[in-house]
Amino acid sequence: MYAKFIADGLVPNMQIGAICDSDPTKKRLAESTYPGVRFHDDYLTMLESGDVDAVVTCVPHYLHPQMGIDALARGIHALVEKPAGVYTKQVRELNACAATKPELTFAIMFNQRNNPLYRDQRISWTAAP
Repeated sequence: MYAKFIADGLVPNMQIGAICDSDPTKKRLAESTYPGVRFHDDYLTMLESGDVDAVVTCVPHYLHPQMGIDALARGIHALVEKPAGVYTKQVRELNACAATKPELTFAIMFNQRNNPLYRDQRISWTAAP
């Protein structure tokens, strides 16, 4: 989803540096959909490659904290999907790591915030009179 947004020009001043997935079938899909974009089957290899200067974690929740820490430790900006992790201790470690890297952009985002499935339909937003 994020790669498509970037490729379609919906994210100004950004280009796809690399795509990473441990599923080998995704490599063929990535190569056909995003020709010329490097593909990695291991995120640490991708982080060490120099192909990216920012990452978005699109992985199971329990991987978010460590991947965020690994990116930030290598001087790579990180956008971590919400939830930031499964265990409070790991999320605190991620936040503490980010605090030591003020030169990097770090954020946590709930990408489904506008999905009607996750919105409270009892709330009605109206303009004040």
